[in-house]
Amino acid sequence: MEITRIATVRLTSISAVKDESEILEKDEAKKRIIDAMTQKFNIDDVEILDVQDFIMDQEKGDEE
Repeated sequence: MEITRIATVRLTSISAVKDESEILEKDEAKKRIIDAMTQKFNIDDVEILDVQDFIMDQEKGDEE
């Protein structure tokens, strides 16, 4: 008898950057996550469902 088990896992990666120069293009971010998951955890299939950017622009003096 042979049994094959498939586990589907949803992971969320949250990262913050100091400025725009550190922001990767969404396609590059997807590729890096897929490569890391495939290599580190020996995962057969990685699908990135969505990449979202939340940008907050704070001007100095608005914090009062």
